Amino acid sequence: MVDWLSPKKGMIKRIENDFFKKNAGWKIHLAVDEVNQTRVYHWLLDHSPYSCKYKSADEDAGKDFTIYIGGYDETEKFVIRLEREIGNLLKPSEKDAKITDLGLTENVCARFQPPKNGLFGSNGYHGIPLLFSDASKAIWDKENLNIENALKLSYQQLSQIYGKYFTGSKNQVLMKLAKYVSLKGL
Repeated sequence: MVDWLSPKKGMIKRIENDFFKKNAGWKIHLAVDEVNQTRVYHWLLDHSPYSCKYKSADEDAGKDFTIYIGGYDETEKFVIRLEREIGNLLKPSEKDAKITDLGLTENVCARFQPPKNGLFGSNGYHGIPLLFSDASKAIWDKENLNIENALKLSYQQLSQIYGKYFTGSKNQVLMKLAKYVSLKGL
């Protein structure tokens, strides 16, 4: 293969969309067998209207590609297109992405990336970042972390701050989360 066609690690392209303007939003992770990575790389380069990154800092996390989208409704639409056009090149979500992200389809998972403002930590569960105090517990004091309550608190805060940009226009995020945890009262 000619070297200039080979995928290069890092940002494939950067688009100034809502994700970067708001400094927060939904991003999706794709796991792709090595044999299909060049095809997916070039499809994203040619067809994605969003910023894309090839390989993460942690290459063992099941995140061969990261696509920075923004609002949940927009994320959902793009995932449908991805599955339709290149779903056969993707493999089921795996490793860290399968554990910490929200499964949108078998092959695509997502998480909401909050701004780095001290309110939220960088880790979470089922695609929802935890409030900083709970994120610290998740690392240093797991036995005293009530994940269900932590997710409820984070979901409430993110909903108040971002509204439908975070929840989806039909509360799709809440419906997806309900598959994993009881969110009574939200």
